[in-house]
Amino acid sequence: AIAGAKCDALLERHFATEGDDDAVLVCGDQVVTFEGRVREKPADLDEARRFARSYSGSSCSTVGCVITHDILHGTRRVDVHEATVAFGEFPPTLVDDILASDDGPVVLQCAGGLMVEHPLLQPHVRGCVETE
Repeated sequence: AIAGAKCDALLERHFATEGDDDAVLVCGDQVVTFEGRVREKPADLDEARRFARSYSGSSCSTVGCVITHDILHGTRRVDVHEATVAFGEFPPTLVDDILASDDGPVVLQCAGGLMVEHPLLQPHVRGCVETE
């Protein structure tokens, strides 16, 4: 829904009438779901730490959406990808360790507060199951 709203807003703002431009607009967004709740980017470091503590020894799901909109023809394609990530236990200092790394505040820039690809988090990822 967020990716669709972004696409619609950009179309309205930059492409007044469809069919004017031979261009493709690409928009995307990702959220994390945990225990039935949607988590977007944490509001602050305290929330990022709370998110991290809750994932330790548990699992969460990522839901990503990419929309491609053909301006000239007015057609749109929506692709959704889901994956469930299982974590082992990790130290309560994980967020602070990531903040101290070269990546800095990446925990505030990612849905759910963690980037599963981050090298400091990778040792704690026990598995990832993708769904379409």
